[in-house]
Amino acid sequence: MEIKDDFLSISQYEYIRNFATVADYKYRHQDQVMTGTLDDKGISFFPKEINGRKYVRHQINCYTPRSLAVFHTDLYADEESCLTLVYYICPTYDLDEGGWTEIFVNDEITSIRPMCNRALIFDGGLFHRATPYRSYPRFSVGIKYI
Repeated sequence: MEIKDDFLSISQYEYIRNFATVADYKYRHQDQVMTGTLDDKGISFFPKEINGRKYVRHQINCYTPRSLAVFHTDLYADEESCLTLVYYICPTYDLDEGGWTEIFVNDEITSIRPMCNRALIFDGGLFHRATPYRSYPRFSVGIKYI
């Protein structure tokens, strides 16, 4: 697991934030989340490869306040492993707002705070979930590498 703060330049972050607030979203019942996609310019800000794994897909995630978050992996049936990069778009809110990414590792839950312009890279085969904020929508970009 790796955390990278100040991941994008300020102008890149602002582009992603502005894009995410007006993107076209579709509700995904299985994950209880609304998802959209970045345009070519937005996705170009992110690495095409991490640790020898190549970019395969991405989505913008939007959780409404107090929505249900479910544990899942990012693996499809024929995949043995992948890396996931989660990029946090929202401002850094008070601790009581929530919004943590929870990852189930060795029978324990590790929580990562959603800090503005932070990237979290982890084994996408681990069970994880994005918890919603109490009062605000929660936007992030999820990118998968295999």
